[in-house]
Amino acid sequence: MKVKGSAVTSTSEFIKNKFAERYDEWLNSLLPQSREIIAGDILPSMWYPMNEGFIEPTRKLCDLFYEGKSKGAWEVGKFSAEMGLKKFYRVFLKFGSPHFLIKRASSIFSLYYTPSKIEVTKEEAKMALLKIVEFPEPSKLVEARIAGWIEKALELTKGNNPVLKINKSLADGDNCTEIRISWS
Repeated sequence: MKVKGSAVTSTSEFIKNKFAERYDEWLNSLLPQSREIIAGDILPSMWYPMNEGFIEPTRKLCDLFYEGKSKGAWEVGKFSAEMGLKKFYRVFLKFGSPHFLIKRASSIFSLYYTPSKIEVTKEEAKMALLKIVEFPEPSKLVEARIAGWIEKALELTKGNNPVLKINKSLADGDNCTEIRISWS
């Protein structure tokens, strides 16, 4: 499984932004393959290995700065949405509605992860249900990053007070990852 370089870059950018004085500590804590990717020239449009370029750096971020809790993954997901939507994918903000974003969830998701598939299984006025049905390397940390990304993306598209709940998880052996989203 692969992840887009723009998502890989967001991890190190987040740490530089929030924990600059400990960036080298984080970088040196990575496995050699992950450190090689992160320390290299990451191209936003290139694909990188999921575990080495994304999961492992996120795990180390959570371990060092969030007491091993997935809150760190959620926070870097929010940061990634802001960075990606304002820098690389401005078109999604141009039309500025949560429903516009949700209707394009599948195409947005495939911009970051391959192979992957997400479906919108329910959509109402201020609520949606998303299901990740294909994701060969499931991870609680990736699910938290995705949920954080969605939360911030909704805020950027005028979805006030978003609430997200992961009801099912591929990482737990469920047949999908189900994310319930609501906003005011």
